[in-house]
Amino acid sequence: SSDCGTLACGLSDGLVRLHLLKEGAPPKKKKTKLPAATTDATDVAADAAPASDIAAGSANPATASAGSVAAAGSGAAAAATTNDAEAALAAEAASTPPADIVTLRGHSGPVYGVSFSRDSLFLLSCSQDGTVRNWGVAQRACLVCYLAHSCPVWNVVFAPLGSSFATCAYDRTVRLWTVAQMQPTRIFKGHLADVRCCCFHPNLSMIASGSDDLSIRIWDVRDAKCVRILSRDGHSAAVSCITICNFGDLLASGGEDGAALLWRLSSGQLLQRLRAHTAPVWSVGFSQESSQLLTGSADCSLAVWDMIAAAATDAAPAEVGSRGERFLISRLFTRDTPLVVARYSRTNLIMGAGAYQPQFGTA
Repeated sequence: SSDCGTLACGLSDGLVRLHLLKEGAPPKKKKTKLPAATTDATDVAADAAPASDIAAGSANPATASAGSVAAAGSGAAAAATTNDAEAALAAEAASTPPADIVTLRGHSGPVYGVSFSRDSLFLLSCSQDGTVRNWGVAQRACLVCYLAHSCPVWNVVFAPLGSSFATCAYDRTVRLWTVAQMQPTRIFKGHLADVRCCCFHPNLSMIASGSDDLSIRIWDVRDAKCVRILSRDGHSAAVSCITICNFGDLLASGGEDGAALLWRLSSGQLLQRLRAHTAPVWSVGFSQESSQLLTGSADCSLAVWDMIAAAATDAAPAEVGSRGERFLISRLFTRDTPLVVARYSRTNLIMGAGAYQPQFGTA
């Protein structure tokens, strides 16, 4: 989330998990409901009774209290009751997720993308089942289910402002939605293969999309027309991720060819070709002031690039085969975790996430 308080993960079994990273109020304990016909003395006895006796199966607090007193006179009976109660509590604890992890159920296929709203109150998830679900983070429940596409939905992203969001899918389309309507407000067609990723321009006037057809298209939101195609000297494999800087003039893309490309939106010019990874680039993200670019890869590493130098007017233009090493600031490695997502927080904290795979990494 934007406040770094919650991490959302989409899983291959159709679940969405929320990891609560900030300390909050401790979970409330469930109160045992007492029968209506009880006296004050019975209530006191129930409060004084050990929790293990109540969990052992006595619904009546008076009976539970009496059982605990009787067990004091018989060591064998007390041990059996205590062991049974501890086993029941242990089984319940094993089946209950930790208090800082929330599991959301609803999708019937793998979840491929998640996106928080700007205020972190809502979470969108997209799945192979062709639906997009809008979850209330506080309610911890699905509020709306959109029948987004009739095929797998590869990515979903909230607009940086307002209540709009965009989806892209196997059907080669990008669709624009508002949370209040069950049908898309715009459908963008033109790609020749799966559309893997999409993102909004900061002023919401354009949407960018990347596809398996090796191209990046810029769409006008008002008339749903393609206004620019970025493909010349571009990626040699599928475009897996794209992002636009906060100033709105630079677009970065990552591909299955292991390269990250820097484009100028106003002219469609390829500025730099950045290669530091030996595997597909799955995530790209600008810092808040757009002075750095972060790339995350399947080779279990992150790379940080200098965007001030790379986008300078006197910088040498990108050439086919160039690697852009002079713009590389640093590399960060995980041991066995391919980086599916890499982002800067609002305070420029670098965050990366992926599935832990022992013996996968080479670093």
